[in-house]
Amino acid sequence: EEQSQGQHAKNIMRAYLEWFKSTPERALLLLIGLLDRATSISELKAIVALDEIAGLTSELRGLTHAQWSYAVKRLCDANLISIQEIARSRVLECHPLVKEYSVLQLKNENEANWRAGNRLLFNYYHKNVPEYPENITEMDNLFRAIMHGTKAGLYREAFQMYFFRIKNGYTMLSRGSHYSDQSCLRAFFKEPWSTPVEDLAEEEQIHLFSSLAANQISLGNIKEAIEPAEKSLTWFLANERWFEAASYAGPYISMLIAVGRLDEANMVMDSLDHCVENTKNTVLLAVAQTFHAYVKYLGGDFASAGDMFVKADRVLTSLEPDSPVAFPTISSYYCKFLLETGNFQNALDRLLKTFGWRKRRTWQVVIDTPSLFASDLLVLGLTFLARNDLVNAKKYLDQQVELFRSADEWLYLPTGLHSRARYFIKICNFDAAITDLEEALRITTRTGAVFGEWESYLNFAHLYRVREEAALCNHYLQKAAALPNMHLYKFRDVEIDRIVQYVNSASAFITDEVRDDSVQTEGFKSAFNR
Repeated sequence: EEQSQGQHAKNIMRAYLEWFKSTPERALLLLIGLLDRATSISELKAIVALDEIAGLTSELRGLTHAQWSYAVKRLCDANLISIQEIARSRVLECHPLVKEYSVLQLKNENEANWRAGNRLLFNYYHKNVPEYPENITEMDNLFRAIMHGTKAGLYREAFQMYFFRIKNGYTMLSRGSHYSDQSCLRAFFKEPWSTPVEDLAEEEQIHLFSSLAANQISLGNIKEAIEPAEKSLTWFLANERWFEAASYAGPYISMLIAVGRLDEANMVMDSLDHCVENTKNTVLLAVAQTFHAYVKYLGGDFASAGDMFVKADRVLTSLEPDSPVAFPTISSYYCKFLLETGNFQNALDRLLKTFGWRKRRTWQVVIDTPSLFASDLLVLGLTFLARNDLVNAKKYLDQQVELFRSADEWLYLPTGLHSRARYFIKICNFDAAITDLEEALRITTRTGAVFGEWESYLNFAHLYRVREEAALCNHYLQKAAALPNMHLYKFRDVEIDRIVQYVNSASAFITDEVRDDSVQTEGFKSAFNR
């Protein structure tokens, strides 16, 4: 309709708004359009009672119930709004084009009133949304409040609401719809994503860039997340804001790891030692040690990683924290390390301790996210798989994939799919494994997560080794070797050696055609390390 009859529809809307000029019907239609969602008459009455705005609420204040009903009926008869009975309440809604045009008309005719209307809705939500929303509806209304605040020019008030009530003071925390989050963030930029509005203080602008980095990660734009994250970290370090710098370094390092820049992640980690010590926060120091240990583990330095993990875990498993906790503690890195180094029982015990914390809501899970919970489920599933408990392995590996998927966690979903594929390979359900690996590969290729792409190829090579299809095994092995900087990731070297040995031993059965189409397996390790 918009493509073929758009101008005609606008002419009709213009006629209706002129016809209803200075009437409750016009004010009601504009208010519904400004609210931009289905609403009840009782809610509209509550909004109208907050402030008197000519052309928007003045004409509706003091109306009797019958007069409200008459105004609604006239708009309904004109097909401008629709009415539904939901839970004994009359819910009003109108077509998106009607809302869009009516709000545009209000802004063009009287921008001051348009801003006043947005300020009215900002104050309404501020008053009625819980301080810390717990469900999707409450989160959505909080996002709406922030959007209305920016349209009203209340940038600082809106950002305070965003930072403290959505992010809980921690910008890397991701809550609610990532797309709603991005719409909110865009409202604070004059030029996305480079120039914030001037109303925000310098520190608020830095928190804005940190929030942008978290949002880009959540939407799968990993490369785009690195620059705003680096900008924030640099500012905190330059201003000797040690606590914030140390807190935001973890996500930044995770991004570097994801895009295949492990050497840079190591350098950043080393350079932050002084910063973390200056916070004098033992919990933060332990979290930083956990990250550092994970980086060492990925690089194949298992001895250093083990020492760091053990030291950090003494702090993170204590009954009471020695320092304030304002950031997530992470269990999955250490548990995965224990699992990958053959300590199956220790991995299981440590995981069960983590789930016990969640049940008792102890200090270790003061800040929790779907991705942290899913990561713990992932390692739990792999631990059961290593113990040959296939029933529980499938249960938890399925759960973590669905949790990552429902949370739109594009950075972590491929890892979840890789893990479940290992279960399918073990039970020889190769079709299901290929489906998971193909999805993971599509995501990592699209998001620029080279590390995840490398793992996809290695997992394909492992699958075809199990199936004893040497040509395909070799094909994926060479694709993994061709990716840049992956020689720095040595934590799977033992597995890679096994795959190389298999391909070499089976090379006599690889056809000349396949050999011509791929790199020779002879000397693969040197090519891989190079």
